[in-house]
Amino acid sequence: MNVGELLAQGQTEQARQLANNQLQRQPGNASACHDQGLVELVLGDAERALDWIGKAIDLSPDEPRFHCNYGMGLLLLGKSEEAIVAFRKAMDLDKNSRVASFNVACARVEAK
Repeated sequence: MNVGELLAQGQTEQARQLANNQLQRQPGNASACHDQGLVELVLGDAERALDWIGKAIDLSPDEPRFHCNYGMGLLLLGKSEEAIVAFRKAMDLDKNSRVASFNVACARVEAK
């Protein structure tokens, strides 16, 4: 199982352990940084999540899911306009991203 699957099943501690192990094995790996950020998002620490997902974006700027999840962190911090920019970047990278499109709509509602 991967970190996302563990988180979806509510196995947060196992996801955290897996993400930590990935980072120890591959500290400069974009997916490992992103996974650590996902764990932080689920744990409610949006600031730390943005740090980790931001590192993932620096390492792999053309990965749409990184931008989409970065936007989620921004949205959790109440930064709706910045979140919309991140979601739109994800949409630019993946024209078929329904998740990013939906997230833009949610961020617009939140911004009002």
